[in-house]
Amino acid sequence: MCAQACPYGAPQLDEKARKMMKCDGCLDRLEKGGAPICVEACPQRAISFGEISELRRTFGTLAVTPPLPDPAQTRPALVIVPSPKAK
Repeated sequence: MCAQACPYGAPQLDEKARKMMKCDGCLDRLEKGGAPICVEACPQRAISFGEISELRRTFGTLAVTPPLPDPAQTRPALVIVPSPKAK
């Protein structure tokens, strides 16, 4: 039911473990002062991670893009910087 209810589709079924899983933001890495692995591994440096207030100061406040749900519904801690080539 959580997979059906999540507007982001974040929960995924781990068939081997027989339970739902979702990203925890690499909590173990954050507790040690590191960054999530997706941030460190992104070759284009297209992902940033940090306090939402700092990210909004740096990148702006845009938080809506299809196919994500309306930010008024989900109140995401997300900032989107669209490509100048985006249509």
